[in-house]
Amino acid sequence: MVPDDCLRLARIANVLINAALANKDIQNYLGDANLGRGWTIDGLRRNPPCRVVWEHSTVIGGVGESLSAARHKNWGQFVGVLPLRPDDPVHFVGGN
Repeated sequence: MVPDDCLRLARIANVLINAALANKDIQNYLGDANLGRGWTIDGLRRNPPCRVVWEHSTVIGGVGESLSAARHKNWGQFVGVLPLRPDDPVHFVGGN
């Protein structure tokens, strides 16, 4: 990978991370001490939830888990991976 590609990927990662941290549901989760620590800022930086979009569907989650959930589905053409919107509904599912 050439340096320009690395810089481009780093910029894309930063956009996805910043969008995840700006999401209202994620901010509420991180600010509520009663919810445990299923998500942490460090964890969100390593695997930011994002919008994985197909022609007929959008999955909100990590890229890998979203692609796995879409396996064997027919949601039309793959559109791409996009940053979360501030008002996208995001809920933590998993163990603490």
